[in-house]
Amino acid sequence: MKSHCTDICAVALSFVLFVLFLYHFFRDFCNLYYEEKRTYSATFSFSFVNDIWCVLEVIRAMAQNERVFQAKLIKELHTRFDPCIVTKMDSGHIQGIPDLLILRGNKWATLEDKKSKDASHRPNQDYYVSQMNGMSFSRFIYPENKEEVLNELSNFFLGPNAQ
Repeated sequence: MKSHCTDICAVALSFVLFVLFLYHFFRDFCNLYYEEKRTYSATFSFSFVNDIWCVLEVIRAMAQNERVFQAKLIKELHTRFDPCIVTKMDSGHIQGIPDLLILRGNKWATLEDKKSKDASHRPNQDYYVSQMNGMSFSRFIYPENKEEVLNELSNFFLGPNAQ
């Protein structure tokens, strides 16, 4: 099951690696200079390896932030709405489908988790969250609105007097 961040990270990483390669290729590998003896020398630097490593670390940290948030969220959902079933949905099967499906009694809800309020939405995510909210309960959830969404979900599953 591929996550949204994995897809975004793969595309971003491919683009960054390609740009870094071109930059270093033209800057270092093809840096031919004319010496006094009328010979050409080619210089090559491996500094781009360090650049690639830095980019990979940033992308890994971004992906890990979302994974860590999702893992903590799943644990909190199990604790708060016990007994319930929380399962990850496969966005590879239906692009834009929310990340999590929560089943409790005869009710269900979906949550699309994001690492932050400003994180971009993938194609069709807004559509599916809106459509599923019309059927039952569905929200985007991120650290900044987590308590608000969990309180709304609590009202949905347990009734307005339960908190």
